[in-house]
Amino acid sequence: MSHSPRRGLSIFARTFVLLAVALLTAQGVGIALLVLRTPVYEPPVHPPEVVALLSTRMPAGTRSLTVTDHTQAPSPPVGQVRDRVAEMLLAHWLGVDRQRMRFYRSADARGDAGSLPASADAARSAVSEGSSGLPADWENERLTPAVPLLDGFTAALQQPDGRWRTVQSPPRRLSAEFKTHVVLLFLAGLLVNVPLAWWFSRALSAPIQRFAEAADRLGRNPEAPALQRSGPPEIVRAADSFNAMQARLNRLINERTHMVAAIAHDLRTPLARLSFRLDDLQPPLREKALADLEEMKAMISAALDFIQNDRHRGARAPLDLRLLVESVVDNATDIGADAALLPGPAITLEGDPLALRRAVMNLLENALKYGQRPRLHLQRDGEDGVLWIDDDGPGIDPMQREQLLLPFVRGESSRNRGTGGIGLGLSVAHSIVLAHGGDLRLDNRAEGGLRVTVRLPCMPERR
Repeated sequence: MSHSPRRGLSIFARTFVLLAVALLTAQGVGIALLVLRTPVYEPPVHPPEVVALLSTRMPAGTRSLTVTDHTQAPSPPVGQVRDRVAEMLLAHWLGVDRQRMRFYRSADARGDAGSLPASADAARSAVSEGSSGLPADWENERLTPAVPLLDGFTAALQQPDGRWRTVQSPPRRLSAEFKTHVVLLFLAGLLVNVPLAWWFSRALSAPIQRFAEAADRLGRNPEAPALQRSGPPEIVRAADSFNAMQARLNRLINERTHMVAAIAHDLRTPLARLSFRLDDLQPPLREKALADLEEMKAMISAALDFIQNDRHRGARAPLDLRLLVESVVDNATDIGADAALLPGPAITLEGDPLALRRAVMNLLENALKYGQRPRLHLQRDGEDGVLWIDDDGPGIDPMQREQLLLPFVRGESSRNRGTGGIGLGLSVAHSIVLAHGGDLRLDNRAEGGLRVTVRLPCMPERR
C-alpha cells in the first residue's frame, strides 16, 4: 500500500532560492560597507600636521605617524629618496633655513598621488643649481597645504638645541576598521549561505543516494523493499517509475520461475512412462537410454531444487563466517577430502546460515571435483570479509568467466564432463552471495589452478 509522499520544493525552486539568497547576501555586504562608510585606507596626512609636529612638542594625532628625536640628521630609509623641493617648501612654511630641513619620499611616488607633489621643472632646476630664490608660481594649487601626503615619507627638522625632530609615516595601507568590517561581513555571509548550501546539497543528494542504493539492492535482490517516495516532486515521480519497474521485474521473474517449475514437474510423467517402455529394448541400448533418463531426472530435480531455494529465503542473523567455513571443511575432510582452511581472523556478518553453508559447500565441492587440494583462506578487507578458494586444477577459459556463473552452464573446454554435474553449483553459490550484498569472481591463478573469490559485507568490528 503506497503512502502519500512528503511534499517539498522542486529542484528548480531550491536552486533558485539558494542562488537568490547568495546574491542578496553579496548585495547586503556591499550595501553595509556603503552605509557604514568605512574608510578603505588610513586617513591621509596633510602638510600642516607635519609642520605642527616638527615645530612643537605636540604628539602625533594618528597611529600611522611616529615622532622621534635624534642627535643626527636621519639617513634616507630604504625605498625613499630625498626631495629637495619639498624641503624648500617646508622650510618656507616653517620660516627656517632649508639646510635645517630633511624630507624623504617614496621612490615610486607620483606627483599627483605621493608625498609632497613634485614641483614644476623650473623650480627643480632652480633648486638643483643651488638658487636660494623661489619661482614666482611656487604657491600654485599643487603645492597648497590641502594636498595630502598619501605615500610613506620621512620629514626632519633640526631644533635650536641641535637635535633633529623626525616625523615618519609608513606607506598608505588599508584601515583597521575597514579590515574588521570586511571580515565581520564576510563571516556573516558565511553564516547565512553555508547552512543554506548544506541544506540544499543534502536535500538534493539524499534522494539521488537513495536511488543508487535502491538500484544496487535491486541488482542483488529483486524482492528488495521499494524506494521511499519522498523529496522534490521530480524525485517522487522518478521513485514511482523505479518502483513500477521493480514490480514488473519481479512479476517477470516469478512468471519465469513458475513456468520452469511447471515444465520440470510435468516432464517427470513422460519420463516415467519412457522408463517402463525401455524394458523391451536390448540390454546395451537399454542401459544407455536408462543412463540418459537418469541424467534428465537429475537435471529436473536440480532445477526444482534451485527454484525452490531461490524462492524461499531463510531468516538472517549474525554469524561467524569462519566457524561456518570451518565446519564445511571439517565435514569434507571427515569423508577423506584433501582440503584445508588456513588460519585467519574471525569475521562476523548478518546472513542466512543455511544458504551461506550451501554456497560454501558448492564452491568446495566444485574445487574438489575439478581441481586438487583446495585451500581456503578467509581475511577481512576493510568493511568486507573475503574468502579465497584456490585449487590446482586446469583452471577455466577466461572468456567463460561470466558465463560459468549462469544456471546450467559448464566449462566444457576446461572441465571434464565425465565428472558429472549439470552446471548449477556455481550459479547457486553466486545467487546466494549476491543476495547477501556480496560478489563472486572466478580467476585463473598465475601458478596454475582456479581462484574463487567471495566478498561479503561484514558487521563492524567491536572495539
